[in-house]
Formats: sequence, C-alpha cells, structure tokens
Amino acid sequence: MPKTHNSIPFLTALVASTLFSTFATAEKKAATITVYPDEVIAKTVPNRLLGTNIGLWYTNDQLGELAVNGDFKNWKPGIIRIPGGSWSDEYFWNGNGVRTSDGFNQHKAGPQGWQIDFSEYKPGFRINHDNTLHDFHGNTDVLSLHQFIQKQGTDGIVTVNAGTGSAKLAAEWVRWANITNQFNVKYWEIGNELEGSWEAGNTRPDGSKMDAKKYAQIYLEFAKAMKAVDPTIKIGGPTSASDSIPYVEELLKTAGEQVDFISFHTYPVDGRTKELSAIMDQASRLSGAVEKTRAWIREYQPKRADEIEIGITEWHIQVHETDNTCNIISALWSAKFIGEMFANRVDFANQWDVFSTTDHGGHGLFDPESLQLPRGAYWAFWLWSNKLGKQLVRSELTGSRDVICYATMKDGKPALLLINQSRENYVPTIIHTKGNSFDSASSTEISYRNYVWDPYKQAPVWSVRPQDKSVEAQGTSVSLTLSPLSATVVNLGTSSNKISAATTSATPDILLPSNHPSDLNLETLLLLKSEDSQLPFLGEEQTVHINIQGPLKASQAKIKMDQPASQITLIPTGPGVAKITLTCGETSTTKSILIQDVKVAKKVLWTYPDKGQVEAMKSHFQSLHNRSEARRNEDVLEIKLDHIQPRNKQNYLLQINPLKVDFNKSSIAGVTSWVQVSDSLKNAPPGATLQIVMQSETNHWMLLKEIPLRDLSNKEGQPSIIEAITNDPDMLKAMSHAYSLIYLVKSPVKLEGSIYIDDLGFITRNNS
Repeated sequence: MPKTHNSIPFLTALVASTLFSTFATAEKKAATITVYPDEVIAKTVPNRLLGTNIGLWYTNDQLGELAVNGDFKNWKPGIIRIPGGSWSDEYFWNGNGVRTSDGFNQHKAGPQGWQIDFSEYKPGFRINHDNTLHDFHGNTDVLSLHQFIQKQGTDGIVTVNAGTGSAKLAAEWVRWANITNQFNVKYWEIGNELEGSWEAGNTRPDGSKMDAKKYAQIYLEFAKAMKAVDPTIKIGGPTSASDSIPYVEELLKTAGEQVDFISFHTYPVDGRTKELSAIMDQASRLSGAVEKTRAWIREYQPKRADEIEIGITEWHIQVHETDNTCNIISALWSAKFIGEMFANRVDFANQWDVFSTTDHGGHGLFDPESLQLPRGAYWAFWLWSNKLGKQLVRSELTGSRDVICYATMKDGKPALLLINQSRENYVPTIIHTKGNSFDSASSTEISYRNYVWDPYKQAPVWSVRPQDKSVEAQGTSVSLTLSPLSATVVNLGTSSNKISAATTSATPDILLPSNHPSDLNLETLLLLKSEDSQLPFLGEEQTVHINIQGPLKASQAKIKMDQPASQITLIPTGPGVAKITLTCGETSTTKSILIQDVKVAKKVLWTYPDKGQVEAMKSHFQSLHNRSEARRNEDVLEIKLDHIQPRNKQNYLLQINPLKVDFNKSSIAGVTSWVQVSDSLKNAPPGATLQIVMQSETNHWMLLKEIPLRDLSNKEGQPSIIEAITNDPDMLKAMSHAYSLIYLVKSPVKLEGSIYIDDLGFITRNNS
C-alpha cells in the first residue's frame, strides 16, 4: 500500500528554496516569515520520527522507572529499537540449551555456530568477536525489552544478529516474538553497521572482510527465512554506520524484492566543527543520503518505489559523547534534525538513545541515575511531540540570517518551529499567513529559561517544562522576539494565560570547576536563580555585579541579564585562589576557584635504538631503522619517498596506533621530534608539507602543526627540532582519549628523497 505522503506532489527544489532557510552569519536583522497553510509538502505518522533505542545493558529497575516517568510519557516515542546497537551482532537472543543453572555450556559452540534449543526460552548470551563467551551478557533480556515496548503501546523494531548469528536464529526470533508471544513486531533489521571494523561479523569466519555483495547475500538468506515464518513483517537494512550509506545500492540491486525499508545511521558533526552555525548546518547533510537512496530505489525497484520506506535507526548530533550531546546546543540541533527528517520524508527514526552516559556527556536523553532532569535534546522531542503538527507546509523566510523555520499544521492551524542559532542576538520576527486570519497566538520557548547544562557536575542545573505565553496576533500577522540560542514554537489561533511576574528576588550564581590552568581563559555561564526555589529566575532584567579577589579577572564588571543564563569569560592572571563575589540587588553569592600554574615538559618516548620500535609503527612508505649520515653515529627512522606523489589517506609517514604511554594522556599538549630531510627535499615545491596530527575518540583529526618540507632544515643545513603545541581548550580536553599519532606528507607533485625522524615524544602540561 503506498505511503500517505507519496500521494502529495513534492518538488525537491521547492523544499530547498522555500521550506526553511539557514544562514551562517549572525546579523541582527528582523525575520519575516510567510506561511502557506494550503500547500502541504509532507505528512508523517504521529511520532514515528521521534523514536529511540533501548539496550540490554539497561536494568529492569531503570526500565520500570522509565515506564512511569512523566517526561517519557510526554515524549511518546513512536517506535523503539532493540536490542542495542553493536550488541545486535554479538547477542544470541535465546540462551536455552546454552545457559545452565550455574553458567553456560561452552561445548554448545561448534563449527556451525552455537547450538540453541528453541523449544523453550531462556535469557540470551553475548559473545566476543572470536566467538568465545563474553563476560557481560547484559542486565536484562529481550523478553523484558519486548514487554516494555508493548506496555508503551508503540511499535518496535528488532535488529537481528547477522554478524555472528544465523538465518535460523533470526527466523526463530520472529516465530517466538510474533507467533508465540503476539508481540507483533512489524519492523526487522538485518545486522548493524556491518561495514565497520568495530562490528562483530565484519571479519567473516573465513578471515575475509564483509563487503556489499556478501552483505546482500546474507540479507537474502535471512529475509527469506524470516518471512517464511511471518510474511506480514517488514524487513530492511543495511543499517549503514553513516550517511555515506555503503551497501545500500548493492542491497537494492541484488535483494531489492526482499527490501521493505532502507536503514542507515548518522552522527554528522565531528570534533573539528566549532562554529555553531557550522554545527547546525550539519543537520542538513541528511538530504544527500535520502535523495541518493530514493534514486536507487527508483532505479532498481521502480514498481515498489512508493512502498520501500527509509528509516534512520540511530542518530545524534555526534558519535562521541561530550557536553555538546547534553547542552542547549544538542536541543537546538535535534529540533532542526527532526525538521530535516520531516522535510525529506523519512518514514521513521530512532534517536540514540535513552540512557547512554559517559564521564563527560552522554547520548542518552536521561541520566539513568536521575530521570527527573531530562537532558537538552529531550526538549526538542517534547516540542515536536506536543506543540507541532503532522503536516509540513511551505514557508518563506527573509531577513535574519540567524533563524531557521519549519511550518506545520496542527489541528488545522499553523504551528511554526523557529530556531534562533545566534548566541547573542535577539531577533524580532513577524509571521504572515496566506488566506488565514487569527486573533490569538501563543509561543513555547526552549532556551536557557528552561534548560542549562553544568559541564563540571555533568548534570543539568535546571531542566523544566517551558511555559506557554501569549504573543501579539493581528489579522494575518503575528509578532514576537526570538531569544538567543532558542527553539520556539508559535501556535496560531491558540491562547495562553499570561505568565505572572516573578515574586521573588534573583540569586546570582556561576558555573565553575574546582580548579583551572593559569594559561587558559575560562568560558562559563553566569546564572540567575529564583531565590526560593533555585529554579531559573524569569522576572525582569537584572544587573549582576562581579567582584574578584585574586589572580583572575572578568571580561565584564557587570552584566545586564534578561535571561537566567549569560556567557562570561574569566581571565587568569597567575596562580592562586580567586574569590568571586556576585551581587544582584540585595542578594549575593561568593565562590572560589583554584588557578593552577602550568608546568610544561618533554617526554621523549621513541629514540629508535632498536628495530622493534620501527616495526610497531605503520607507514604508507618504506620505513627503515637506519644508522644514517643524517645523524652521525645515531640510529634514526628513515622514511623513503621513491618518486611518489602522496595521496589522501595513503600519505602517512608514520602512525602510532594504539597509543600506549605510561602517563596520563590528559596531560598531552603537543608533540616533539627531531626531523631532517635529504638534500633532494630541501628544495621541495610550495605545497609540499609535513603535518603532525593527533587523533582522539572525541576529535578524530587534530592538526597540531603543518610545516613546509623546505623549512625542515635551517640555513646551516642542520635538522629541525619540531614542537607542535596546542592551546585550544577543546583539543586539550580531547587528549585524554587520544589513540593515535600521525606524521603525514602532502605534496602537489611527486617527491623523491628521505625524511629522517628521531627523539619522538610528547609535550606535556601539568597543573601545580
């Protein structure tokens, strides 16, 4: 049966030009929006874009608390995916015949796989990539996950084990879930991110690597076995790890008749993206993957083009969990991304996830230890679930370069999402509607007024449901002002009670770490709390005076605050204890912070006295352990460039990965080494350079320094001591998760000669 939204004319160019507008600069201009209520562009099934993932590592107590949590109920996720990302390819859903009263029968692992007795059910088990039993099998089981989904009255999607499992294992799950237990799971996904080297099953039993053709054949085998049990289910894949969507074309070409939906994942923002406008722009990357997928569907399955769905079964702002996965930016980004999925007619989506938490951030919309304060992205889901409609209509936006707009129809009336991505600017906004007149309107704002993240305590300072307020409506026009860093829904034709003014005084506060290095500025937030509740102060504009005693100064001596949070920069002037006193009216707050002196040192780790150190490194060129004239009577690392033009991703002089050191990686501030080039490279052409790069789990490409090859010897022909140091706070923070050091060469032409490296190590910084 054709999907509802495909019966609506859809013009890609029209959507690109008039559905929404995003601009990269921050000019203080008014925004003018025109809404066309009768020009419907897309429809969605209620909350199908607002799904999520839950995992086997959750506890039953956490699931029980989540089920009765008011915020979770107000979210109303439309589809929930199990059993949990990469666990899908490691987990055997039924442990009957393998589990024993006191453990596991490891003799059940044979050349044909694990021997499971499907006549009954027992909680499953997890294996390592080498098919041995894992030491952790989760805190719950698939029965509990299915029951949780069923109690929510929502759809489920199951990712079956195509990495280390079998078609029979998958088919028996379908039988047990849908025939035996009547869980009525409609969507089944075959494997998870199997193109990734991190995934169990990427290396096949014969030692070969997974590729598109192999995946398509596995998919065919699984799909036929599963539909033989229940022909009513929908089966899809390839569950690609990114919006580059590998395997999708081959899957549609080879197994298209068995494909009911195409699925992929996206975490588009990388650690190098700093500007907020650039971060927000990454939400729009989705359209390329969707358009390419639809083109392949039309090419390989033209008769079913209206039937094959597109699902994004994992997504978040970025892969690695940092403050940006929890703060107000994650709220604004998620609000936009949901709008982008709607605009691109994605059929269903599952955010990752409910509870994931690390020591510095988390993808989860809730902290598993405290469900009372949802994290930032939750409020994007709340807005779309409660305040916006299920029909997307055409809109035009002119004026402000800070504003993003999505216009929907809710209960027959326009409901607009307006995102102000400026950190500083208030944006006056006028909304015009074509063919409709309204005498009332209300707005609901997500901003610092309802949510602030504390990066030092790794928890929300406050996270409260926003209040509706009336806005000026006159005929076909509505006027309001958008706060900085806000996502505001304007509902036309609705009214709201006037928000009463605050009756208590404001108490100032500031977010501070316990200590901070003396050579870096501290960017943080000044807060205004309601004196009687410690919730955000929502009264009239207040002036906060800042007085500091000790080795620290503020970027401003006083700040006028018309929001309960405002950015401020603290500038160390030396080491010592600084006492900060904040005064607002008759209330004051005093806090202290230790400013620590920074000591820089060198740690040389690789001096190449033996061949083992060279063999442990990776290189795209010939590397030699050599006693060379480059450094008389000393061994060095020589990398030979034999008339080669370095190519992208094939130009590593050396890579040390994994990066194993005997000190805390969080102290790394840079790299040091001795470098010399042969005579033939001393006149290398412009554009021929050496780059020094660190890679981290939270920033995969940190360029520390780029040096022209011709500069690697001084005028006397002596070698260079290279020091590549960063003072970028984000890079320094990322060093704690560093996993690789790379020296690479770039050149527009072929190079011939040698590069010699010795005394390689790190520059460290330690607070004292």
